[in-house]
Amino acid sequence: LGILLTVALKFPLSFLNVLKYAAEFSKPFDLDKLGLKNEFLKNYLDMLAFLLQGLPADQTLTVVMAYMVEDFFRENAVMDFPKGGSGELIGALARGVTKRKGCDIELS
Repeated sequence: LGILLTVALKFPLSFLNVLKYAAEFSKPFDLDKLGLKNEFLKNYLDMLAFLLQGLPADQTLTVVMAYMVEDFFRENAVMDFPKGGSGELIGALARGVTKRKGCDIELS
C-alpha cells in the first residue's frame, strides 16, 4: 500500500493513467487489434518477443512488449547476443551440466 501511495503522490497523472488502462496492460499483445499489416514488422516484433521472453508477441503481455519496445529503441540501446549465437549458449549450458561427474545430456 505504501508504494502505491508514494507513486500516486509523486506521479499522479501517470498513476491515474496506469489505473485507467490496467486491464489493457495485462492482455496479450494483439498486433491485429493494433491494425499492424506489415508482415516484416509483425515478424520482427514476434522475434523480439521470443528472443527476450521465449514467447511470440501474441502470447506476451502488452505491458512487457511496451517496455521492451520503448527500452530497445532508446538512444544508444543495444541487444547483446552470445558470441557464436544461441548454439554457443546451449553449448555452455551443456558443458556446465556435463562437467559434473555422473551428469549427462540426452538429445532426442
